[in-house]
Amino acid sequence: MVLQWVFAPVLAGPEASPYAGQAGKTVRSVGRRAAADGRVEVVLADGETVRALRHELRPG
Repeated sequence: MVLQWVFAPVLAGPEASPYAGQAGKTVRSVGRRAAADGRVEVVLADGETVRALRHELRPG
């Protein structure tokens, strides 16, 4: 199964994601441990590393 990272950005306020342009890219790997804010490190197929909430990862 291939996983794709699908990001649902917060559109207002200081938490707007700088990663919105990465939505829909194939995921290479996902970190096991979440940070205090609940985000995990995600490496995309093109090698870029982003931080996402687990519900932002969907089977694709």
